[in-house]
Amino acid sequence: MTSLGTLPPLTGKILLTGGSGFLGRAIIRRAHREQWPCKFTVLSRDEEKHWKLRDQYGLSIDCVLGDVRDYHTLVSVF
Repeated sequence: MTSLGTLPPLTGKILLTGGSGFLGRAIIRRAHREQWPCKFTVLSRDEEKHWKLRDQYGLSIDCVLGDVRDYHTLVSVF
């Protein structure tokens, strides 16, 4: 079994649903700290947290306001 500390970095374009929540922010924080070669798109319903993510991580994050249960929002992200 592999521990989380030894996983390779994510690369490319990454869609994080609920990315402004606790786990999403932890993934983004680790990626930023370890300089992973990826670009995150965060899909969540919390606009205030989107602003906080943009302030903290700048252009490395795209934020989409929406719900993962909404088909049209998902289609627009892809």
